[in-house]
Amino acid sequence: ESKVSLVHNVLGPFGGRPVDILQTNEAFRDVFQAWSGCAQHNRKRMHAGPGGCLENATLPQLKSRTLMPAAAGTVMLVYNDSSFNVIENLFVPGEDFVYFQDADDFEAKLRRILQNYEQYVPMAQRARQKVLQHYTLERWLETYVAPVIQQLGSAEATGT
Repeated sequence: ESKVSLVHNVLGPFGGRPVDILQTNEAFRDVFQAWSGCAQHNRKRMHAGPGGCLENATLPQLKSRTLMPAAAGTVMLVYNDSSFNVIENLFVPGEDFVYFQDADDFEAKLRRILQNYEQYVPMAQRARQKVLQHYTLERWLETYVAPVIQQLGSAEATGT
């Protein structure tokens, strides 16, 4: 049984052109700027590695896998990327999860959590209850997927 989970909130390698629906979302501005750079150099694949189109772009990532550690009742240790921190759309820092800044901070906080695990159990339980109350598959579809599908349908109907 895991007690602690490492959670990330930024996007890794990104293949192909970002979908146009994201252009209206400020958080994805860097994706389109990076894509423009790729297009200028005739690169068909975006990636975050050295020399890649996304080498210097930090991109938010909010996926259901962010919910899995909380649903499992583990204490979430989350890298604070200092730019998007999209996990804060779902959970409250210090109440539902613990941020770390770098490798040394990660190690220190992991050690502290494991040595004082009982003090962190209420945090893990709060995050788990949030998932069960607000972030079930049904709610996820209603909140995040249905609006995009509706927007795509509207765009398709108007030809935009």
